[in-house]
Amino acid sequence: MLVVLPTWVGDFVMATPFLRALRDRYVDARITFLMEPNLSDLVRGGNWMDECVTWPTAGRALSPSQSGERGRWLPALPPRSPFSREYRKLIRDLRTRHFDWAILLPNSFRSALVAWQSRAKRRIGYNRDGRGLLLTDRIAVTNRRNRPTDQSPAAYPPGLGDGPPRSVQVTNIPL
Repeated sequence: MLVVLPTWVGDFVMATPFLRALRDRYVDARITFLMEPNLSDLVRGGNWMDECVTWPTAGRALSPSQSGERGRWLPALPPRSPFSREYRKLIRDLRTRHFDWAILLPNSFRSALVAWQSRAKRRIGYNRDGRGLLLTDRIAVTNRRNRPTDQSPAAYPPGLGDGPPRSVQVTNIPL
């Protein structure tokens, strides 16, 4: 099972109850985190996963001598560009793991693309930002009142819950 973690530390901290529940529910599953390098200290020593894979880090521009062309600089592609050497290496690495599930915690198109390119059989995430075609299990996006925009049971992937919340108590705290 591949779990794509959020980029920011605060978002990761907010996701820890989910990660703990995921490990408790799927004790025998092999769980791999795809994460930013800045989260490695937070994850180290945790028992929520079996292994961690990090997103590619920044590359360098090629100098004229490295590119083989005199006087011409070849700019490096951003390491997370789908056309960069580092990104293609990450995808090859993920494909060798033959994931059954990919759970996407970030709402980014990039996380859905990497899950799709990894060839995970089930790709589970929120249906937003144009990434619905890359997902096999689309979770309905909630509106600002914490109500799913789609109340049908099909909006909740099997195995990840029993449907929409029965009752939600929302309390607004004035600032």
